[in-house]
Amino acid sequence: MLVELGVRRDDIRKGTDNWLQCRCPLAAWTHGKGRDTHPSFTVSIQPAKTSFYNCFGCSPSPATTMSLIHRVWLVTGQDPHEAARIVGRHEIFKDGSRKEALLDEPEYEEHPDPLPDFVLARYPHLAGSRTDAAYEVIRYLVGRGVKLDTIRRYGVLYDPESVGIVFPYTNPMGDIFGLTVRLVAEKRHFYVTPELAGHPDIEFPSVKDSGAWFGLNLLDQTRPIFLVEGEIDAMRMSSLGIRNTVASGGTSITAEQVSEIRGLVVYLGFDTDEGGDRAVRKVGRMLRDHCELYVLDWSRHGKDPGNLPNRAALVRVLTKRITFDEYLDL
Repeated sequence: MLVELGVRRDDIRKGTDNWLQCRCPLAAWTHGKGRDTHPSFTVSIQPAKTSFYNCFGCSPSPATTMSLIHRVWLVTGQDPHEAARIVGRHEIFKDGSRKEALLDEPEYEEHPDPLPDFVLARYPHLAGSRTDAAYEVIRYLVGRGVKLDTIRRYGVLYDPESVGIVFPYTNPMGDIFGLTVRLVAEKRHFYVTPELAGHPDIEFPSVKDSGAWFGLNLLDQTRPIFLVEGEIDAMRMSSLGIRNTVASGGTSITAEQVSEIRGLVVYLGFDTDEGGDRAVRKVGRMLRDHCELYVLDWSRHGKDPGNLPNRAALVRVLTKRITFDEYLDL
């Protein structure tokens, strides 16, 4: 497992009582100098019990080796699949079982390519544009309580021809896999298709199957994460100070999208309506074993965070959060 996490085999030292010591495999991300000068990482191997690890440089307390796998995924953004397979093969968990499912996982499929640059060139960045269409779009968003800095931060685009807001859906690296448009003059919201983009001869990737979210490239997985439906909902939350917010673009949320949410504390802030309820239940069941999970109720101010009048209203909603299990009991 340690070798699969990047530890050199000759750097691993065996101590007494099944203890191993080595340099921390997360030092580049979690240690102040980016390296573990004096090896501070230890693993306690328990053949008939749950094994634990600890790092005196970046771990506040001992934790299970499976939680180490999750932490590597969380901190580095890399998938330690082989290390997870080794843990699943040899580790005995608290319930006396082994996570054999880890051994049976199929090989991951490669994600499709993002949208090509010649498609994106049709839609300029909204921030910094000085056309009449850009000013009209900006006035609309500011009227919805979205700050200019938030527009810039989320990389919002616009369509000069239709006077529409164009929202990019990205992976964690910022590659754009899809675009949705909201027209300012009328309440219409739709995906950009090859035909609309003027390239009917090419195929666009599936936003949902690629795991993309609006704002995913901005997400800090080490902090509480807020999931909402609409792009303007996410930008309103960010404008009110909750910057770690991403939008799914609707309630048909896929397992590929949920797999990109790796935080240890997650708030489900989908619309307070029938569709939002389905999304809460679906996403909640996929996440409940991996994080602390809370549900937010917007009903006092409409059906979504886009209708929040001010930060005080947001604080009241957050204060009245309930756990996912409590939500299921309602």
